[in-house]
Amino acid sequence: RGLDSLERLTIQGNPLTSIEVDWFNIERLERLDLRGNSIRYIAPGAFRHLHRLVYLNLEGNDLQCIFTSDFQNMPNLHIVEFAGNPLKWRCRMDLEQFLETQKIKFVKVENTCEGKKIIRNLLYQNRTVEVDCPPGCSTANNIELGKSSTL
Repeated sequence: RGLDSLERLTIQGNPLTSIEVDWFNIERLERLDLRGNSIRYIAPGAFRHLHRLVYLNLEGNDLQCIFTSDFQNMPNLHIVEFAGNPLKWRCRMDLEQFLETQKIKFVKVENTCEGKKIIRNLLYQNRTVEVDCPPGCSTANNIELGKSSTL
């Protein structure tokens, strides 16, 4: 093991397709960045040892659903990023409701382009949020903050 004192872990841009149970048995971990992989599946309980986790980034993966049960034992979790995942509508709604209830920060951005709705969830963390639309398309943007977030 030897990772007992690890507080930050970034695994980015890898062909990682799943997160399995007990991969992150790192109790001191505070920041976990898994953006830009190909993650399609997170095993139930995969994050169960991450009681000190404050920040979780799952942006830019292939997740269709992120289950709220994965966050049940994470009392210190304050920020979740999950933009760029093809989340199914029902899972996205359940996740957003859970995050708002738990006062976990996220920003919902609705980008309408040529009649096609694209819903993306972004973290607003002291930076400008830009929403791009394909060339030749005009945009209408509606930014809606989770109840616990402020601009």
